[in-house]
Amino acid sequence: MMPYIDNLPEQQRVNFLHVLAHVMHADGIIEEAEAGYIRVAAKAYNISSSHLDEVMSPATDEETVQLALTIEPKTSRRYMMREMIALAYADGVLDEKEKDVIFHIGNELEISDLRMNEMISWAIDSFELQIDGISLIEEDDNDDEVIVDEEDFDETATEDEIDAFIENEDLEDEE
Repeated sequence: MMPYIDNLPEQQRVNFLHVLAHVMHADGIIEEAEAGYIRVAAKAYNISSSHLDEVMSPATDEETVQLALTIEPKTSRRYMMREMIALAYADGVLDEKEKDVIFHIGNELEISDLRMNEMISWAIDSFELQIDGISLIEEDDNDDEVIVDEEDFDETATEDEIDAFIENEDLEDEE
């Protein structure tokens, strides 16, 4: 359920996705994570595969701005900006060229640089939190392995103290 896009007419949903795809082309390298993001978004936005080819083809900055301006209401535009940032960060890096495209479109949509920076922080934090959550849920082959954070000990901790700490952790896990 994405109310910011679910209620948009089909052509606006296609335009929304087209604007997202423009970010994918910004750095000249289409990462699999980015292309996958677009495919998943197309399905989530209920966009047919016939539109997907159109969306994946590069557009000029000006064409993209014009498509972005068709998105109404303004709240949906802001969510589009968030999705653009998430897409750009899908490979774990927010490239300068991607950031330039995001700021250019955001400025054309009359979103201030301050708000854009806040949105970038929010989107990246959300993305990283989601990745952390997934890693907590997914099964790990090393579930039985005890992970010791060096910050649990001061510089004077002896190897025996560390071993005792690990042994104590093992006993707590068994209970």
